[in-house]
Amino acid sequence: MNRTSGRETDVLIVGGGLCGLIAARSLAESGVQAEVLDKGRGVGGRLATRRIGPGRADHGAQFLTAESPLFRRMVRAWHKQGLVSEWCTGWSEGSISSDRTEAIVRWAVPGGMNTLARHLAEGLDARPGTRVSRLEPANDGTWHVHDDAGGVHRARVVVLTPPVPQTLELLEVSGLRLPYDESYALRRVSYTRCLVGMFWFEDGVDIPEPGLLEGVGDGIAFIADNRRKGVSPEALLITVQAASALSDELYEAADDVVLDRLEAALAPYRARSAVVRERQLKRWRYALPVVRYPDRALRATIGGRPPLILAGDGFGGLRIEGAALSGLRAAELATESLGR
Repeated sequence: MNRTSGRETDVLIVGGGLCGLIAARSLAESGVQAEVLDKGRGVGGRLATRRIGPGRADHGAQFLTAESPLFRRMVRAWHKQGLVSEWCTGWSEGSISSDRTEAIVRWAVPGGMNTLARHLAEGLDARPGTRVSRLEPANDGTWHVHDDAGGVHRARVVVLTPPVPQTLELLEVSGLRLPYDESYALRRVSYTRCLVGMFWFEDGVDIPEPGLLEGVGDGIAFIADNRRKGVSPEALLITVQAASALSDELYEAADDVVLDRLEAALAPYRARSAVVRERQLKRWRYALPVVRYPDRALRATIGGRPPLILAGDGFGGLRIEGAALSGLRAAELATESLGR
């Protein structure tokens, strides 16, 4: 038996990554009620941090950059609140980049990237552990959003922020068809996969300052020292992120096979006596968009249905900044759809 929510919200947002959280916070600041549902145990999406032993390691986005004036203002505000800190403006010696002093500031989050997500979720009606199974347009002009536990959430506007293939699957299951041009553009959106290893050492690993290696070869995209970054002062945790080609090659391989390959990338930086206390693996099926939708968000054209807005990484671009800007645009479209 379905459990219908006792109240109706203005906007229901599916997905509690940065895009969804920014959209919800922007709406809340405008006096619009918003509810966020996420299938994960917590909010954050690519703002992901894992506790290993006494320390922590970022295993999604490794840093923030801000190029647009709008996002720069947002990051400066977070900096004033102590939520982000300047990590570096270049790469460690040994990186493939020839410019170790480039002017792009990379911002880290003390305590881990997920700390920022949890801050953004404070005061919001965010409900992790809720997997949406179907969207149903109701006769009263609202959406009934069904979850896999039998709950039904009512909203005047729905914003979908998952990876585009998952959004399209949800629309198909719900019997909702988009016009050809919108459907075609959305089906072109594609993502890289990514394998990320996290390694806890007692000591004996030295990633040169500032603790961020880029493009070191052999299929490795990044190596990050979470201690130098300010994420894990309590323990030496190293994150190794595979490039897309290696991630595709090993994505279905056993964990130990993948971790052995990623750990091998640390050989030039570790002492022979260095011992791995623990290692863990994260597989991202939808890591970075390589082909994205041409706009920051889409107000879907579904005749006779309540407003439905699509947003997320596949609309904003591969950087965290893109997800944030997509969330802001989704909030604008939702507000317009409410007639405010």
